[in-house]
Amino acid sequence: MNFKIITPQGVISNTKENRISLVSQEGSLELLPNHQNYIALLKEGPIFVDRKGALCCFYIISNGILYFENSSNSCEVVTNFAINISDAISLKIEGLHNISSNFKCQEEILFYEAVKNYLSSKKPINKNIPPATEL
Repeated sequence: MNFKIITPQGVISNTKENRISLVSQEGSLELLPNHQNYIALLKEGPIFVDRKGALCCFYIISNGILYFENSSNSCEVVTNFAINISDAISLKIEGLHNISSNFKCQEEILFYEAVKNYLSSKKPINKNIPPATEL
């Protein structure tokens, strides 16, 4: 399925995926190609995608909206803030703290604090994610 992550800065990811897992306001959900039409409010947190049969953390997003359109087999996540997990890991926790101290928007500060907390938690993160197929 075609998968896009869209922020106010534009489309930040446009890939082809076989499986997507994320958390909505109603709980965890997993989307496969040709899913029925679906709209959901998303919670802040990780988006996992299938890489060679294993779910790997791909992006961390702020609250957002998910749209799945069956006729085009496409999934879009619209959110105010998102960071690629590889970028977040390369910035490391200290770098994220320094970055977040430069923001003026409270929502952005809270988002990067959540990213920092996620990275410092014991939650599993696959740090060697094979590249996605860019569209």
